[in-house]
Amino acid sequence: MPTMLVLGATSGIARATARAFAGSGWTLQLAGRDIQRLQEVADDCGGASIFPFDALDPASRSALWGLLPSCPDAVLCAVGLLGDQDCACRDPKAALQVIECNFTGLVPVLLQAAEAFEARGSGLLIGLSSVAGDRGRASNYAYGSAKAGFSAFLSGLRARLWNSGVRVLTVKPGYVATGMIAGRRLPSCIVASPELVARDILRAVRTGRDVLYTPGWWRPLLALYRALRVWVATRWKLLAMRAGRGVLFWAGWTNLAPERFLLPSQTHPSSSQDFRPYRIPHLKRGNGCILGRKASDTARVARNDNHVFVFHCIYIK
Repeated sequence: MPTMLVLGATSGIARATARAFAGSGWTLQLAGRDIQRLQEVADDCGGASIFPFDALDPASRSALWGLLPSCPDAVLCAVGLLGDQDCACRDPKAALQVIECNFTGLVPVLLQAAEAFEARGSGLLIGLSSVAGDRGRASNYAYGSAKAGFSAFLSGLRARLWNSGVRVLTVKPGYVATGMIAGRRLPSCIVASPELVARDILRAVRTGRDVLYTPGWWRPLLALYRALRVWVATRWKLLAMRAGRGVLFWAGWTNLAPERFLLPSQTHPSSSQDFRPYRIPHLKRGNGCILGRKASDTARVARNDNHVFVFHCIYIK
């Protein structure tokens, strides 16, 4: 049976993924800081070897590979620390801790694994990154920059190892119902379960994917977000506050003419509050973006025979 080493095995996503791979016949090696919680995960998965590992401790990073009884067939790196952005803004040590835990502290172990896999001629590296790394945002740029660096590192590792029999999979989850977002008020429709992410990872491994956005709708959404002009992206939160809160992202083809958007500011059929959509040009000439309280609101703004792709940006933080 193939063997997988799971780094950060006590996290919500890692635990669900470990169960999914154990159910598919994999033998597990679990590594993390809390030995007691590691044992709980091992029992949950039907048995596994456990090893101490702390991404913030250089001695622990150096010692881990030597503790393993054998070279695993795959490594899943699920170590992560969101941190406190307000603290990271003012305290360089806090910012560096977030970057070390999410990126630089993981590099030594992944390089050791890559070297061993390359020498053997086979292996699988799975790195848990984040959609937060696709573009910097004011609310979490310490965490996002670390994940961006981690994604770039995995991309370069993939390019180096592509002809050696070693695969590298980058996983980019969105909001997942784990302790990392505990206490945050988010619409349930944009929060995925760890089990869904685990199933997507298992499917991506079986199908040979290189980059996985999970849930899958994050891929087109982030493509649109990356395509926004800098002045729009930097004012994202302000635009969201103007457009209204409490709804979610939606995108699709509709019968809206980008040059004929109406801007009613006085009335709205389903609300006593003023409604004012905002048009933002993006991507190609002739396309447009509307910010509105609801998709139905935006659909009432204009009607025309021309079809245009309209991105309804309804929930933003």
